[in-house]
Amino acid sequence: MPMRLLCLGDLHLGRRPQNLPDRLDELDLSASELTPARGWSASVEWAIRHNVDAVLLAGDVVESENRYFEALGPLERGVHDLRRAGIAVLAVAGNHDSQVLDRFADSLEGFHLLGRRGTWESTVLRRADQSVRVWGWSFPSRRYEHDPTVSLPAEPDGTPSVGLLHCHLDVSSSGHAPTTRRALASLAPVAWLLGHIHKPDELDSSRPIGYLGSVVGLDPTETGRHGPWLLEVDRRGEVQIEQLPLSPLRWEVCELDVATVRSEDDFRHAVARTIRELHDRLGDEIATTRAVGVTLRLVGRSSLHRRLRRPLRELEAEEVIVVHDETAYAIVQLVDLAAPRLDLERIATGRDPAGLLARRLNLLDGPPCPERSALIEAAQPALGRAAESGVWDALDPVALDDVAVVATLRRAGLRVLEDLLAQVTDGTSSPTTAFEQGDLF
Repeated sequence: MPMRLLCLGDLHLGRRPQNLPDRLDELDLSASELTPARGWSASVEWAIRHNVDAVLLAGDVVESENRYFEALGPLERGVHDLRRAGIAVLAVAGNHDSQVLDRFADSLEGFHLLGRRGTWESTVLRRADQSVRVWGWSFPSRRYEHDPTVSLPAEPDGTPSVGLLHCHLDVSSSGHAPTTRRALASLAPVAWLLGHIHKPDELDSSRPIGYLGSVVGLDPTETGRHGPWLLEVDRRGEVQIEQLPLSPLRWEVCELDVATVRSEDDFRHAVARTIRELHDRLGDEIATTRAVGVTLRLVGRSSLHRRLRRPLRELEAEEVIVVHDETAYAIVQLVDLAAPRLDLERIATGRDPAGLLARRLNLLDGPPCPERSALIEAAQPALGRAAESGVWDALDPVALDDVAVVATLRRAGLRVLEDLLAQVTDGTSSPTTAFEQGDLF
């Protein structure tokens, strides 16, 4: 029988998921049931129930030094339950918990921190018919700018081994233990179980090398399946790996094509249908999921687009939650990427400001030409300043290539043109005034 290891990526005990609506409390679903602490306890319960040989933690077990006491209780309870069941707990420290895990390891019996002070260390897990060596390296400080794999010792014997490491793959300038996938593949371990990036990799079952991902997604950007991984290693060093969707919380993005919406009243029904379709699509993957945070994107074109803004604002205000088979679906973000259905060719024939704006929108959709290039070049500095403003600092850098700039200009231009035409139709402003108020071109 192969050695069975339950492997967990970034836990971040002490942190709570962001953007969840307060109304979940009305369903007796407290925020504490959706935290990394709950994901950890579910993993511990699974490990004991399925009699695994060890639990491996790939760093950032604790959110930070100032969350020590909030993390201490859940970690202590889990390690105590695993030790009582005869299950070893091996961990490495990441950049978030480079100091605090030392104190945990000193005070928690059954919690083995590998590779303290940035020195590789191994331990052998033994069973009557099987043994596996686990190599680990821990961050000596919050930043480490060198490749830790260059100092990995040679294998002392023929025991199959796995590597446990918190690192930054294929980013040579990183201050978080940069290394490369090629370097890891050239080393002896039959599997490399990595922490640091919260999006899990599609791990190759024949020789897994990659990120385990966060056990519980911490915000709406951490979409898809999350949870621990079961790694099986036999005496010949052959492996199998499988992700277990044990996270109590999941984040998903789904799209609603506004072309299918027949009226404002139909909009709510369309939202409900979209969430039901998401539930059916997820199927058995959410058997243990208590809540799904949904980012709903409106896409497509509709002549009703402007009229849908009111029901869209109403949905944002009321914190919509839909329950299917005991799983709560909460709309946490509404993103309007839809566009009005406008006859740009006809509008562009006009000599008014609407015609001018339509002609410039047609330029964006047309082939390369000096006028199109001038529009793009004029917009890039303003968009760059917006992307670099303080409010966006926590997000990934925004691409400002021609494709991204054209998409942004087109979306904004169509919105302005839609409002301009509505104002003229309603008689609330002159065409010139409406154009000046929304002059993006």
